[in-house]
Amino acid sequence: MPTVVVDRVATGIRMTKAELERALTDVRRAVVEDERGNLRHVQGGEAVIWRAGQSGEYVIKAFRDDTESRAEPEFEKLLLLQPSRYVPKAYGFGRLVEDDGVEHRAIVEEYIRGVSLAKLVTSGKITGDVRNRRLSAMDTALIVLELTRGIRELKRVGLAHRDISCRNVLIRNACVDERFVNGVDLCFIDFGTSTYVTRKDATALGSGVRLATIPFGAPEMFGGRYRSRTELGGDLAMPGRESSLTDVWSVGAIIVFLMWGEYWPQEIEDIHRRQLASVLTVGFSETRRIAEAKERSIEL
Repeated sequence: MPTVVVDRVATGIRMTKAELERALTDVRRAVVEDERGNLRHVQGGEAVIWRAGQSGEYVIKAFRDDTESRAEPEFEKLLLLQPSRYVPKAYGFGRLVEDDGVEHRAIVEEYIRGVSLAKLVTSGKITGDVRNRRLSAMDTALIVLELTRGIRELKRVGLAHRDISCRNVLIRNACVDERFVNGVDLCFIDFGTSTYVTRKDATALGSGVRLATIPFGAPEMFGGRYRSRTELGGDLAMPGRESSLTDVWSVGAIIVFLMWGEYWPQEIEDIHRRQLASVLTVGFSETRRIAEAKERSIEL
């Protein structure tokens, strides 16, 4: 059975390295049910996901050899956001050692018991009808309000996620079971493409490879270049500023998916993009007003 060697314990975790290692028992590949109800192992382009602990309360993100240089920077970003309900709790950083002795740099974090936005829509858990893949304006408003609050948490520490999608946003089971009666409790996962937006070492948006999830990623995430000042206007062409706007685009794509059950196209003419931005700006103002009014009624 694979084992975990802990090199660092996250700030605020009242455990020693040895105690955390002892807690990481029963290490096994993580399994998730996809939108079609099929079980599959969880893995991405840069890491393989494992679970550990007696009740599976820990997640181990084990990085591949060609991406292990990203492991510690991602851990540092999670530490910046602790404690926050919008990100998993970080426990530690170290190495996952497989049965054959192969080691992978790894992050140990909290297992979020919940469902992705994608699964939420396709399962009918909120609508009560698996055939109805459109959430109400009210439910969408509550989700969007929490998304923007979460993005504000990221911005507070100078980060942009850059891969916010319906698979990288989890809704905790408790509020799903209550059908949002007491609001929405969500969490962002997978900070592999995140970047600092207030530092000179902000990573470039384009490098000729896919950096975000189609169709939720902003167009500049796939262009392989920074857009010019002429295209963006003023200082918006600065890498950090542009990075901070990618999360806003993703929220717009999520609104379309939640309310219409459809993805919006990646190739959009500039005039249509401006029209969409205008509609979303007006729509968000209204949904925020509705959601905040509902929150006040919950508090009362």
